Amino acid sequence: LEWTDLRNANLDGADLSGCRLLNVNLSGASLVRANMQGTEIVTVAPPLGRMTATNLAFADLSNARICATLNGTNFSGANLTDTNLSGSRTEGYGASFKRAILERTKLAGVPLSNVDFTYAKLLDADLSAAQISRCEFHHADLVGVSFRESQIRACGFVPSYFEALDLTQAVFEECRHRGFFDELRAADRRSGSILKETQFLDTRPADQPFLSVRLKQNL
Repeated sequence: LEWTDLRNANLDGADLSGCRLLNVNLSGASLVRANMQGTEIVTVAPPLGRMTATNLAFADLSNARICATLNGTNFSGANLTDTNLSGSRTEGYGASFKRAILERTKLAGVPLSNVDFTYAKLLDADLSAAQISRCEFHHADLVGVSFRESQIRACGFVPSYFEALDLTQAVFEECRHRGFFDELRAADRRSGSILKETQFLDTRPADQPFLSVRLKQNL
């Protein structure tokens, strides 16, 4: 599909596996439990190709490639195993990956703002060289995640499970952690994490979240 207007379309359960969606407007569309294995979503001419308030809850996006603006996009419970999101960006209301599976997902260099990763499984996910701000990683599984050379500001890690993180030259600033960073330092060798030239600037415990993601539908 190319240059197609699918705004507010109901595509729940649709089989779009292997499709190439070039400059398709999915704003407001519902693709709950859709099969999008190997699907390619590419934007080269905004605002077409935007995914504003698109509902992809529980969709299968494994091995997909997404290069689009994610504004209020709902990936809650979705399967993004081996999905490539490099080239995408979040803006405005951010996005939700709550309880999503992000195993080996590529988010390298992606600007992430107001994104909810609560209870997400980010096994071996690549978040390197990214600008990450006001995101929540509460109760997320952070095993083998790379934050190498990323700038992480005003995010919440309260608490998260971690192991074998790559934090080389990462900078954490004004993040809430409720002891997470203290445990990370103490368990550095035990967990196999890499903290080479990692900086923790003004990180502190706090109870109130910074996150203000607004979604079409929270599932």
